[in-house]
Amino acid sequence: MKRLLRGTGWAVTMISLMLCAATLALWGWSYHRADHVAAGYWGYRPHRGYPMYFDAWGVEGFNSRGRWMVLGRLHACVAGPGRHETSPHAKGKTFEVTVSEPAELNSAEGGLSSGGRTWSWLGLKYGLNRNTWAVAMPHYWSAGVFAVLPAMGVIRLRRRQRHRRAGLCAHCGYDLRATPLRCPECGMTPSNNHSTL
Repeated sequence: MKRLLRGTGWAVTMISLMLCAATLALWGWSYHRADHVAAGYWGYRPHRGYPMYFDAWGVEGFNSRGRWMVLGRLHACVAGPGRHETSPHAKGKTFEVTVSEPAELNSAEGGLSSGGRTWSWLGLKYGLNRNTWAVAMPHYWSAGVFAVLPAMGVIRLRRRQRHRRAGLCAHCGYDLRATPLRCPECGMTPSNNHSTL
């Protein structure tokens, strides 16, 4: 069981490290070009008074100027003839990645500051009203969150290496000079100590 937990912890730490690296890459890229990802639609409900039209939610993501934003909107009158679908009456699912236009960015900013509930703290922003919700986070927040586990792993590895050099148990730090074959505190043997990262 300990081996499984250790392996899971290692895998989660490596995923967190990769996400941190990807966030740093997106951070740099956001100053080069603003990207826009749009996906829709779900949560269909008939639009009142128009039998062939529906209201549905769509989501947009933006990577621009050192932060990412996610915007959800209730779109009125979609999926009717000639509207947002490849064929009439097909409740079309869309997904597209494009370069963000200034008007789209202004629309996303409007979702963060329009009427309704808004909240802002150290660059984090949140906005909610009847038909829109929006969240914005600077890349340094994301990178910092994803860097926590790898940093803890490096600190733990350095501490174990320091314990080994000082003749201590790498697992619990107990002095092994009197009992070099097995740690009386945690029961680990020196071979187990060296195999554990």
